[in-house]
Amino acid sequence: MSENTTGSLLRQPVCRNYPLRFLSYSLVGLAIAFGMYLGSIPEDRFIFVVYCIAYPHVATLVLFFLKRYTNRNALMLSHMADALNLGALLTISCLPLLETPLFVTMLISTGLIRFGTRSLLYSVPSILAAIGLIHYLYQPKPWSCPRK
Repeated sequence: MSENTTGSLLRQPVCRNYPLRFLSYSLVGLAIAFGMYLGSIPEDRFIFVVYCIAYPHVATLVLFFLKRYTNRNALMLSHMADALNLGALLTISCLPLLETPLFVTMLISTGLIRFGTRSLLYSVPSILAAIGLIHYLYQPKPWSCPRK
């Protein structure tokens, strides 16, 4: 792919948030990996570190094709997918006390900036639904996450 084609793709509205999404999910993956290193997150959850690294690339491709063929609410669907992912990843990492409000605030403020107050109707229920679904699927015991 030539430099000119790549530059034009990155300037499209669907790809403008790719660097930010890549940075955010990389930081979440690093936080989970660091929690595993410290022993506060079980080591069997390493697959979610890999998921955090792969998700921004896959989500940008899916959003690119959604925007190209449907052109209806593709960005809002992307925001909802980010909210679902955030809820699932925070639950998988045992809902760390310090990071949970930080990541939720970042997602909600990004949605408010991009979509206005209607994003609250999509992002908050999506986060709560993901937390509930992961708790239902994993059925964690009250002290299943190791703490130091």
